[in-house]
Amino acid sequence: MQQKTLIAILLSLVIASSGSYVALADNERGDERRSNIRSWTQRDNDNKNEQRRSLQSYIEDKREDACKAREERINNFIDEKSAVAQKYFDKYSSVQSGIENFVIEKNLTVPDNDALTADMRARQLAVSERLATLRSTKFSCENTRSNTATSNIREALNNTKAKLLAYRDSIKSYGKQVKTTALAAKQEAENDR
Repeated sequence: MQQKTLIAILLSLVIASSGSYVALADNERGDERRSNIRSWTQRDNDNKNEQRRSLQSYIEDKREDACKAREERINNFIDEKSAVAQKYFDKYSSVQSGIENFVIEKNLTVPDNDALTADMRARQLAVSERLATLRSTKFSCENTRSNTATSNIREALNNTKAKLLAYRDSIKSYGKQVKTTALAAKQEAENDR
């Protein structure tokens, strides 16, 4: 019986020690797995952060490209509008010169000639100043407040147009006055015959 007891004790020791060995081995593998999971997680986080940075860089590049394209379109628009305004200004100036030459050739005495001529010249000067301002107006992507910049450009375009129209109206009123005076002079010349 002693032998059976001894064998039972030895057997229980062997079983107990093998179980702790298995538990020890499982514990070491678990630590290794946890370490691998941590490194994989860290690698995934690093990859995600790198993707975020590259995406942000990509977005910034696209925004900059879009702004540069917008800047070019707006500046071309300003150049086109200032060229059209210059064309109208040149036409109005030639009409003004033609009317003044007509008055000199026909030796007409136009009522309020000095006031009308001064008004035309003042408006002509105002338009030429507005045209110079419009030509110097440029849109830039460096301006962070692009809405303010575009509203300033819109305002410059509208002011130039308003000055051109006022100059045209001034020439029209002078032309009407000259026409009335010329018709009256012609009528008077016919009556004198």
